[in-house]
Amino acid sequence: MTWFVLVLFVVGGGILLVAAVGLVMLIVGVLKKMTAVWIIGLVCLVPALLAAVVAVPMIMLVGLRASPRRIHHVEPPIMRAVPDVPGQGGDYVRMGGDVARARAAGVGIKVVRPGSGGASSSTSSSHGLGGWTKRHELHLGDVFIQVTDENGRISLRVGGRDYGRVDRGDEVLVTEDREVQVNGVSRGPGGASVVPRSRPF
Repeated sequence: MTWFVLVLFVVGGGILLVAAVGLVMLIVGVLKKMTAVWIIGLVCLVPALLAAVVAVPMIMLVGLRASPRRIHHVEPPIMRAVPDVPGQGGDYVRMGGDVARARAAGVGIKVVRPGSGGASSSTSSSHGLGGWTKRHELHLGDVFIQVTDENGRISLRVGGRDYGRVDRGDEVLVTEDREVQVNGVSRGPGGASVVPRSRPF
């Protein structure tokens, strides 16, 4: 934009100077009846006026095209930074015959003979200085399951009892006897693995 103002100032100033000199010479030549002077003044004045009419608008047009266009930016709404919680896609709750299936926080859940009541789920999340927490509450028949993902640390509760940590990709099975298994290993309240009792021969 600076070069455009400079060129306009130089060219416009030069044309204005030539036009002023030509006008003065024309007036002096006519008043003094000096033919050569007023002819020279006319020769200076006419081209200067033509240049002013043609050149100055062209310079202004080129300068306007070359100058960056102002774009009115619309300020986006203020959004809070929410930490990325991977693997949350694909959560579902489904009843099928004598088996209820669900997925929450990337953990697969299967309940055998869930009972009546259908299947439903709700999810709540919170974000604070300590990080994020996402809580899934699942009603699979008469079995109530909570899967809580706190900063990537996932815990499991079944029927209000704590069954410890689980990991994304784990498979939880609640049997007909309401035994809880994680990846085929029985687990008791508190998260401890349950060693099956050996039967006497």
